[in-house]
Parts: sequence; structure tokens; C-alpha cells
Amino acid sequence: MMVQLLYVGVAAVAVGVIVYNVWGTQISNSIPTPTSSKDKDVTLSTYKAPKPASAAYTPSGEAQTWSEDDMRKFLSSRNMDPGHHSSKEELLAMVMAKLNEPTSTGFDDPSEWSAEDMRSWLKENKMDPGHSASRMELLAMVESKMHEPKSTGFDDPTEWSAEDMRTWLKENHMDPGHHASRLELLAMVESKMHEPK
Repeated sequence: MMVQLLYVGVAAVAVGVIVYNVWGTQISNSIPTPTSSKDKDVTLSTYKAPKPASAAYTPSGEAQTWSEDDMRKFLSSRNMDPGHHSSKEELLAMVMAKLNEPTSTGFDDPSEWSAEDMRSWLKENKMDPGHSASRMELLAMVESKMHEPKSTGFDDPTEWSAEDMRTWLKENHMDPGHHASRLELLAMVESKMHEPK
């Protein structure tokens, strides 16, 4: 199980790096910045307009016939750093990946959500965002929840409320009592779940 979680974690990091390299600079460049850092409540009229995107360089012909210089220009015009020591084969692989990437992933990017949207999403997914969490903390919680392993079909009682545990215990012919703490209820639920049939 730990090995699977390790693989999932490594895959999530790899996907994050790829997504950042492909879209990260485009996202951060499209976010308007205030012209004055001393104004906390800045209106939209004080924001600088984003720079218009420059035309992307695309050489003519098939990518396999492009020169190394053409490949580097193509990648650089799409905010990808090909590096100084990349071989022609590596450049071609990056070009082909860029040419064949989907135009839309259908993925709703939480970094574009408002803080209130993140709070609502977290509450809908049974997480308490608290009242004082910053936007970055909210984003970290959302991304953590989005990338956690999906359910294996087994309900995790540690995520249940105390009332849910009381109801489950009663349905399974156990008396939880009125004064049992959440930890005591959890122990009873897990004991009942793991008892031989």
C-alpha cells in the first residue's frame, strides 16, 4: 500500500511540474498586478493591462526537418525553456509534445478560483477551511484533497461525524451510549467493521 502511495505521490509531482512548465508562466503572466503595492483595496481601474501575447514562432515544414535553432525558437515562443545543452532528439521530443498537447484538459484549475469558491468546495468535500486561512493555504488544501487517493469502495469511518458513527452503530445493533466521545465511537465502529462475520 505504501509503495502505491509513493507512486501516486511521484506521479502527482511529475504532473505538477509538467503542468507548471506548460501553463505556469502563462497563468502567472495573465494575472494583473496592482500598480501600487501600498494600496490594499485596489480597484480594477488601477491594474495594468496584461501585455498582449506575442505571435508564436512556427517554422514551415515538418517538425522533423526543422533546424535546432528553429526548434529552440518554437519552444521559446511558447514559454518553454529548451536549455542550452539539449540534443536535437530532445528538442524534437519537446516540439512534438507541444504540437500534440490538447488545447483543453477539461480540468478546472483551482488556482483560478476565488477564496470563497475554495472555501465552498472544501466544505462540500467535508473539509473545514477555517476562517483565517489565507488564499495560498486554501489552495494547498484544495489541491491536497483533489490529489488524495480515491476511495477503494470502503468508507473511511475516520471521516465520519460523531452522529454518523452513532447512527451506523445503531444500524449494526450496537448501543453507542449518549456520552461516548468521538474517539470511543470510532473505536466501536472499527471494532464492529473488523469483527469476523
